[in-house]
Amino acid sequence: MKRMIFPGCIVLVLVSLAFVSYGEMQKIAISKGNLADLKGKWTGSRSPKPGTTLSTDLEISKESLPVHAKLIFYNVKKRGKSDTEIHELKGGKINDKGNLLFEGRASLKLELSLYKEGDRMKLEGQYFSSERGGPISLEKK
Repeated sequence: MKRMIFPGCIVLVLVSLAFVSYGEMQKIAISKGNLADLKGKWTGSRSPKPGTTLSTDLEISKESLPVHAKLIFYNVKKRGKSDTEIHELKGGKINDKGNLLFEGRASLKLELSLYKEGDRMKLEGQYFSSERGGPISLEKK
């Protein structure tokens, strides 16, 4: 029994080191200089309530201020059926924290931070609407 515990502990330590060395994406302040990097399609998910993950897309179509985008919520529950909601976002700006901020119709607000690691880019933040809100995470495609 003792012979199995020691190798098991070594394997556990090695696996832990592999996860730690994987690296963490660095937060990059969004500025006029890197808005062009944001243009295109972003795919990911949102969590309107704990334990629920729903598909979401963001298509950024304008790479200068004010930024224009289309936010697509999939699997929106409406009167017993699932539906898709498309929000046209115009007037996107950069706030003082270096985040991208959209305030759209229907009391929709979206604040996103940019994270980069090599060629990988992610937008993470919060969305708020009159009916729901929560964290959102999107990866550049």
